[in-house]
Amino acid sequence: MTDKTLYFAYGSNLDLDGMDMRAPNAEPVCAADLHDWQLTFRGVADIEPAPGAIVRGALWWLDPQGVESIDRYEGAPNYYARQTVVVDVPGVLKTEAMTYVMLPNFQLEVGLPSPGYLATIAAGFRAFDLPMEELKQTLFRVEQEHKDQGVRMYRADGPKRMMAVQKVLADNMSPATRRLMELEGAA
Repeated sequence: MTDKTLYFAYGSNLDLDGMDMRAPNAEPVCAADLHDWQLTFRGVADIEPAPGAIVRGALWWLDPQGVESIDRYEGAPNYYARQTVVVDVPGVLKTEAMTYVMLPNFQLEVGLPSPGYLATIAAGFRAFDLPMEELKQTLFRVEQEHKDQGVRMYRADGPKRMMAVQKVLADNMSPATRRLMELEGAA
């Protein structure tokens, strides 16, 4: 298997159908845990170091074409960077795997996943029998962080993300603009 790369997925690449389209030769392996990191959302899924936290995800075998395809999907190396991490297959082994981490200049983005993108991640959680409660808790934590930053509204930004509209901007919107954003699902 030396021509294959072990890949740790934690977001939309958990979804079996999505991976089948993006990397048809990808082989799902099993659920795995990444310790001392946490799942977060910056419009799209990302992970960040967090002592004591755990990211629940899954391992895939990727051939070289699959790695190239996932690089394109993730916007690597311009938006996400490949990173080698040590993951734990509970009760079995610890092993190195490749994953993707958002580049620092994009980590300042404030947003949530769109309902469709979140449903894709949830489908992946179900496929690998990952605890859905952890996905819900992550979403709640990120929403609370945004509220603490003054975010009161979101606007659609493509099919994957809802980007934050800061409180000051939201407070100064005309009623017509506010209604338009509500109709677009940004409220």
